[in-house]
Amino acid sequence: MFSPLLGKTDLTHQPVLLFLVGLSILVLFFWYFATEIERRKRNIGSVLVLGVVVLCFIGLFPPKKSLKGGVDIVGGVAFTLAVDPGLDDEGNPRPVTLDDTQSAITTLRQRLDPQGTKDLTIAAQGTDRIVLQMPGIGEKEATEVRTTIEKTAKLEMREVHPQNATLAQQVKNGTKPAPGYKLYTYTAENSFGEEFTEDILLSRRVAFDGSYIDEAFPDYADGGTVVINLNGEGGKKMENLTRDMTPGRDRIAVVLDGIVKSAPTVQSVPLGSRFTITGLDNTEEAQDLSNVLMNPLQNPLKVEEQRQVSATLGAATVSQGINAGLLGLGLTVLFVLAYYRFAGIVAIIALVINVIVLFGVMAMFEFTFTLPGIAGIVLTIGVAVDANVLIYERLREELSLGKSVKGALNAAFEKAFSAIFDANITTLITALILFWRASDTVKGFAVTLTIGILASMFSALLAVRVMFWWFTAKKDIKKLTFMNLAPKRVIDFLSKRNIAFVLSAVLILGSLGTMAVKNQSALGIDFTGGSLIRFTVGEDKRVEASEADRVLESANLGKGFFVQEETIVGSGELLTVRVATDDAEKAQSALQEAIPALAEAPVSVDAISSSLGAEFLSNSLLALGLGLLAIIIYITIRFEFSFALGAFVAIFHDLIISIGIVLLLGTELSLIHVGAFLTIAGYSINDTIIVFDRIRESLQTARGTTKEIMNEAINATLSRTILTSATTLVTVICLYLLGGAGLRDFSLAIIIGIIVGTYSSIFIASPIVYIWAKINGTNLRQEVLPPQIQDDIEGAELPSES
Repeated sequence: MFSPLLGKTDLTHQPVLLFLVGLSILVLFFWYFATEIERRKRNIGSVLVLGVVVLCFIGLFPPKKSLKGGVDIVGGVAFTLAVDPGLDDEGNPRPVTLDDTQSAITTLRQRLDPQGTKDLTIAAQGTDRIVLQMPGIGEKEATEVRTTIEKTAKLEMREVHPQNATLAQQVKNGTKPAPGYKLYTYTAENSFGEEFTEDILLSRRVAFDGSYIDEAFPDYADGGTVVINLNGEGGKKMENLTRDMTPGRDRIAVVLDGIVKSAPTVQSVPLGSRFTITGLDNTEEAQDLSNVLMNPLQNPLKVEEQRQVSATLGAATVSQGINAGLLGLGLTVLFVLAYYRFAGIVAIIALVINVIVLFGVMAMFEFTFTLPGIAGIVLTIGVAVDANVLIYERLREELSLGKSVKGALNAAFEKAFSAIFDANITTLITALILFWRASDTVKGFAVTLTIGILASMFSALLAVRVMFWWFTAKKDIKKLTFMNLAPKRVIDFLSKRNIAFVLSAVLILGSLGTMAVKNQSALGIDFTGGSLIRFTVGEDKRVEASEADRVLESANLGKGFFVQEETIVGSGELLTVRVATDDAEKAQSALQEAIPALAEAPVSVDAISSSLGAEFLSNSLLALGLGLLAIIIYITIRFEFSFALGAFVAIFHDLIISIGIVLLLGTELSLIHVGAFLTIAGYSINDTIIVFDRIRESLQTARGTTKEIMNEAINATLSRTILTSATTLVTVICLYLLGGAGLRDFSLAIIIGIIVGTYSSIFIASPIVYIWAKINGTNLRQEVLPPQIQDDIEGAELPSES
């Protein structure tokens, strides 16, 4: 049986144990937050941190089996599928349309990846062909996948002839006809478990089919049974079918893909909307059948070719990316240690815990690592470092007031909590909506980011707190010293808003102009589709993808390209090149002239649809729009509408300018940029909320005009802004310089986004809040006060907003 969760780890093979461990952790969490006794809180927190880390660490082993890479990273199995013609009402074949092929693609996604986390790549090839790629699939698993693909799951309910017992044998012998009925063979077991075969006459007219199924699931009490619930219309058809039947005599047959699965005698009439399919071998087969029944194919699929494919990015690029990422992380560690000294050691331990939890959860639940998922990891590490920076910058302020280390730590965690919570929750809202509404490619980013956010909150708010509790309890810490990069004087950022607005307006108009001028030429073949050139190299030869890459890079093609090495199961080696349709002839000629093995190889060229088509774009934009709407609502509730408007404008500003600059530099938009721009949106939200949280706090406690207070708050977070941007930039710059061509576009987009996002959180988001409040006559100081305090001061004279 094929399952969406292939190759589970030993840990996840113990669901009861996993459930009990998870329940214990949940109880400890409630206990931790419920108790007020510091010593008890410290001990419970220690058990929690240790338990979660050990659980995730176990889930990580063995790494090669537990961590699943996407096709772009590890390669996988690929199928070329033919869509068979459907049948009209008379039973005659009808031509396959593009709608039939798209319907089959949708069904395949639902069958093979119901959770949307397996990184499938599916595209139409011509009118009646489908190219499917699945990551990290071995030979045994590929056989199971193939079975699932080819199962049509065409369910039909047919009436059994009332005189079947005597008439079926006569029809079989040819001595008597049965107009309107067709003879089938039914194999079943009797009450003693003995198998028998029965000839059975079924009506040629289908009473109703699987399109009326509302729900199908295995009966775990009887492993070989599937329970089926029909929708309202299906229930009525079942009632109409059985209303005039005679209980104890008349029968109904359940036919699946032309095979009679059961033919029970009706015991009471009329029947309702629930029935069962019996006779399956085990619960796994019942689960498999339930899955395909919920996603039936209108047109059968035939596997024309099965092959193993190399990683889209190439092994060299993946290796370079890992090394560059490790270098960037190492430089970040050194920077944090130099800047925060002893506290930096605690931050590094927390970062290690964060990474273990992130990768451990990904491994336990077998989520797939893709390039967009790696984008989520980059953002996660930035958020994790940011949470520690927030705490430590607060700690610096508290220590400067003359507090003891223990007192300063308590105050720092208390004051940093709201900023960390709000920043992470707004990012989490976006991630969850992206997972809910976006297409598969974006779901990889959403999954990684969701787990990463939860892991970073766990490590910063719990693990760091617990470590400092132990150090202060033993009185080992007498003093904490930090470096400081922020300027001493208060900069009047709000007074520079007009200059910033003019600069941003120029950048936005320039970006929109670039998009308009480039139009379709701005989109890579991931979005536009193109041609698939396949060279059949043979069994004794091989052409490296990297060699083909070098040839095509010097061929001056109009658009980008992708090269993959493939092995046809049972045949030989292939080299597959995906290019724009207009570039196909030029690319083929360049490869055949430069590589002798390809000059002699048989070649085929087929049109192929975009892997990121209109549905992908509409789903992703809808998800991002819903995420922004949810953020506006959340910020309005937690802060005030002026802040929500400022955050929305900042995100819009950052995305438009980042896309414009990327296009202006001559880069085409592709799958790589999807992850990059989502990362920019997440970074923008996080950065803006941190500044807003400090403004809100200062408005509640500080004296002075709104403008003065907002300037002071922006300056107070300036050190944190510089540190977080610097540490994130270090990692991404390493990816850009050392990560190879495959990651260069991705890294460049994020570098641009971080710079633009840092600028907008200071010069755009906050001034928008200030201006909007002035236009609407909103007293921000009053609006951000807790409701009970607002009631106490209602009618009192408040300071001017000027």
